Amino acid sequence: MTKIKYRYWNATTKVMVDNPMMPYKENWTIEQLFSERGWHWLQFTGQTDVDGKEIFEGDILEAIAHTDYKDEDTTAPVVRSEQGAWVVQSDKNNNVGLHLWWGGWRTLRVIGNIYQNPELLK
Repeated sequence: MTKIKYRYWNATTKVMVDNPMMPYKENWTIEQLFSERGWHWLQFTGQTDVDGKEIFEGDILEAIAHTDYKDEDTTAPVVRSEQGAWVVQSDKNNNVGLHLWWGGWRTLRVIGNIYQNPELLK
């Protein structure tokens, strides 16, 4: 069973917070709580990389597909698709929108995230 976990990026302090404790504000919705504080809520995908590191929404991956699909490296953020599945998305055409859970990945390695390492996307 997949663990339900979150972390958040605090845009104000520029800090990633793992396993956050949810502060309580009476009559506030989750959306109000996080948008008011400049927090970006990131969900655990249920997957780990080749080194055993948990993969979260917004992580940047070094992704290598098996040779029967494409044998090219790509660096890509993990995003949520419209169909509710985690996908590896790239600006290149080779691995755009492939499901994270797809069995065709030879290697998936977390090398950063879109908030702390945006230069990896260039």
